[in-house]
Amino acid sequence: PGIQTPSGFFVASISWSVVFLLLWATGVTVLKAVGYGPTIGSAKRGTWALKVVMLCHHTFISSAAVLAILEDPALMATLRCGGFCLEPAQRLLRDTVRSASAEALVPVTLGFMIADLALMSQWSLCGGKKGVGDFLMFLHHIGALIGWPPAVVPDLCTRYILVLLAFEISSVFLTINWFLSTAGLKSSRAYIVTGLIFTASFVLVRLLAAVPLVVALFTANPLGFTGETGLPHPHIFLILANIGLLFPHGLNFIWGYKVIQGCAAVVFASKASEAKKNSD
Repeated sequence: PGIQTPSGFFVASISWSVVFLLLWATGVTVLKAVGYGPTIGSAKRGTWALKVVMLCHHTFISSAAVLAILEDPALMATLRCGGFCLEPAQRLLRDTVRSASAEALVPVTLGFMIADLALMSQWSLCGGKKGVGDFLMFLHHIGALIGWPPAVVPDLCTRYILVLLAFEISSVFLTINWFLSTAGLKSSRAYIVTGLIFTASFVLVRLLAAVPLVVALFTANPLGFTGETGLPHPHIFLILANIGLLFPHGLNFIWGYKVIQGCAAVVFASKASEAKKNSD
């Protein structure tokens, strides 16, 4: 119940950030204890520890969110009708029953984002394309930290946020791909396979599965909302929430273009290399 208050939500998120920072520090200590130097492969020891923590977070959160979605009538009805059904779309704005899964999982992910921002030095920020990617990730984290608490505490559009947590299932394969690349295995079959799985999961989950949810945002008119929220002007909050929910989908379309472009480059490079070997 404390999660349903601003102070309780804040305490839960901060507590989880401390947990993730401690896990990262433990990872760095373990890597150092087993003999790894300041740099492992092409990345810092701290970056490896952060990626391990990231993999654990993404695996747990995305799995739990997917299971929660499968058991949520409003979300499943929305996905089945492509977002065009008015009744489930309105329930996504605010259902009669709060989403216990969202209340439990969102503070965990926000705690991870706080820890991730605190460890930005381990992101290896630099110019060029990577710098652009890191800047987009920074905006992603800040946007979630600003937008999610005002939505989850009064239970407005929380099921949409639950879907955003499920999107992290594609990030599991991206992180594994990072491990292989940084370890110098970029030309291995495992790297290509995990890259293809990541691309497929990104397109299926973050792009195609997002379409019914974006449609539902327009199907359910926030101005026609009549539910009780305890807020002075719920329609304003719902309109802002709907606009805010378009932001992560916009980022996913930008990232999706880069993901497909990168996958195509790897596949064509692999085919060219194989053709060269056969000709030799």
